[in-house]
Amino acid sequence: MINNLDFKNFYDLHSTQGSDTVFYLKRNGNLGLKCFSLQTFIGLDNEKNRNVWRIFEALAKKEFGEDRFNRILKNRNININQKISQGSPLTKGIIKSFLLGTSKVLLKDIQAPDDLEVKWFLPSQLKNMVDTLHKFPIIEDTFFFKINLESIINFLSYSKTEFQDIETHTLWKNLKGKNSYNYMEFLSKAIGLKKMEEGEVIPAPYTHGVDDYYYVFKKICTNGLVAYALKPVSSFSLARPLIVFRPTVLQPDSEDALYTVINDLNESLGEPGYMAAKDELSQLMRDPEFRREGVKIDIAGFSLGGNHAQRFFVDNYANVAHMYTVNAPSVERSLAENFASRINALPTTSQDAAFKISAMRVRDDLAHYVGQKHVGWGISNPRVKKECLQFDFVDRTQTEAEFSFGDRLNRHIQHFLNQPDVLFVAERHESSDFDMQVDNTGNSRAMFWESMRVNFGSRVVLPLLKVVNLVFLLCHKYLYISPVSYSEPRYKYPWMSEINS
Repeated sequence: MINNLDFKNFYDLHSTQGSDTVFYLKRNGNLGLKCFSLQTFIGLDNEKNRNVWRIFEALAKKEFGEDRFNRILKNRNININQKISQGSPLTKGIIKSFLLGTSKVLLKDIQAPDDLEVKWFLPSQLKNMVDTLHKFPIIEDTFFFKINLESIINFLSYSKTEFQDIETHTLWKNLKGKNSYNYMEFLSKAIGLKKMEEGEVIPAPYTHGVDDYYYVFKKICTNGLVAYALKPVSSFSLARPLIVFRPTVLQPDSEDALYTVINDLNESLGEPGYMAAKDELSQLMRDPEFRREGVKIDIAGFSLGGNHAQRFFVDNYANVAHMYTVNAPSVERSLAENFASRINALPTTSQDAAFKISAMRVRDDLAHYVGQKHVGWGISNPRVKKECLQFDFVDRTQTEAEFSFGDRLNRHIQHFLNQPDVLFVAERHESSDFDMQVDNTGNSRAMFWESMRVNFGSRVVLPLLKVVNLVFLLCHKYLYISPVSYSEPRYKYPWMSEINS
């Protein structure tokens, strides 16, 4: 029955008609689509529906392998045995959902010839292997989130795996061929919606005109800090290892969403998450499987992730080549100033650059007014390169005074390097000009917003939020239910030690 069919038949047909279409078998054994009301179609031709499902199962297993096929079904919550048992029709919507699930590729999915480890192949050779796993793209347009009432309602009620798989497709579509700045902006924002798992493969920045690939070497998730350690798949890659820090997330079912807000409201923004993860991050930097001795890494973070990146950088700058922050809040004045003193005391005679700091910002973003000074302020050592890249949207019609809170949030999350229909202008600030741009202590507007965050957020909202979080944690531990999602293991943070008693 399936001799003249392959999975591409489902792929080719899924976009030809509306979502209420049902797959059926023609008399010649080919697949077709018919428009039916599902309410009237269910119960009719149940055995034919079962045959279509069995053909889909056989062809999908042949195309993707049984392990990957079952993983996609689980991820997309498709119970194929139940569908076959009930004789339910196979619809275009189910095929699209399945195709979304094919976006995730794990290291073990890559089939290298002669049973060799994939790390022994050149990036150009890996491209051919990876392309065979991405034969069915379905996302035509880049996914961009914009703040309005409808989008907020959709965002908070949207299926977590749906968002993650859309972002995965978008990653593969938009990261290929990017330079390092475009790449870091897109990736650091994308992981706010997407939860990657260890072993997952994603594109790496373009290096010398060649496609390259990272895989998730390790994931660190503690107390609101989520960091992904990415390592090049190929041992011959020119890409540096990368740690990218996740921003604040608001979806209740996103991992540790409540903890990210607690980090935002803490008087020393971002400190709880970083201090909880500090030892694990230090162990990662000492792991020769992730980073060989003498090899420097890159780090990146958007929003709260950019704050965590700065704190990590202060402790690990000697092993970091380039730090990228995107619309990131600053750190405490004392932390930035003490770090500047340490770096300025380093020798200045070496010809090698010690490191580079790139702070990418959008004008009028409220995140810039949070915290006191960005790491890099006050550094005058000539071996250090630092730049503040400030972007502004050309099509802006409102004055700054007319911006609503939603407008400012849109400026915070909107892609500025990766959205082709939005024009921008960029200013590049270096040296002392950099210091002026990233110093909030002399900016009355910035200090107003920071004092509001501390006096109202840290001292009024945060204690209440901690109580709510404690209740949710108790429900999570003893009742195995919770309105929000938590990572595991849990219950190891000092201010919640009473849960263990």
